[in-house]
Parts: sequence; structure tokens; C-alpha cells
Amino acid sequence: GRQPRPVSPAPAASSPIAAAQLPPPAVAEAQGPRVEIAVLNGCPWCARALRLLRTLSIPHRVIVVDSDAVSAEIHQRSGSTTLPQVFVDGEPIGGYDALVESHARHELEPLRLG
Repeated sequence: GRQPRPVSPAPAASSPIAAAQLPPPAVAEAQGPRVEIAVLNGCPWCARALRLLRTLSIPHRVIVVDSDAVSAEIHQRSGSTTLPQVFVDGEPIGGYDALVESHARHELEPLRLG
């Protein structure tokens, strides 16, 4: 068989340009939205949190808490029994108030589309 040719390192002068032309890692997109929100149908704070995410063009996955099993999973993940519960990159940030506070501190900007 053929021997693979050794890859020579790029000249130092072209490294920043080459790095700048690389597409951003698609890992987060491949795994779905970075934001998840657990909601209960008919919950006004859940509706407000969803509206805020939509208004800010933040992609999110909605988890409807419609069974004891889902409720237990969200409680275990968040440490809280209240809804909504918002998760960013799998980490719980809290409910509606925490989402609004994160927005006020501009912490949601990196999650927005465009």
C-alpha cells in the first residue's frame, strides 16, 4: 500500500490567516440548541420565559413536564421543583427571574442567532 505523506507544518506567517478561515466548530449545533427550557402547560412564567427566548432569537429545546418521570428528571437536573427551569449547555441557570437577570447582564448574547 501507499505510505501517507507527512504533513508539513504551515509557515508561521500564514497560520493566523489559515486559522481565521476555518469554520467554527459545529459541535453545539450538531447536539441541538444550547438552551433547554422545562415548562408546564398553562404556566404564565413559562410562557414569559419562552416569549423572551423567542424575542431574543435564542434557539431552544422545550421540555414539556407532562409526567412525574419528566418532573423528577428536571428536579434532579436543576435541584429545583419550580418551573420554568432553564439550562444552558446542560447547566441549570434557574427560572424566569434568572433568565431575565442573565439577559440584563448580557450573558444571553452569545446564544442568539445572527
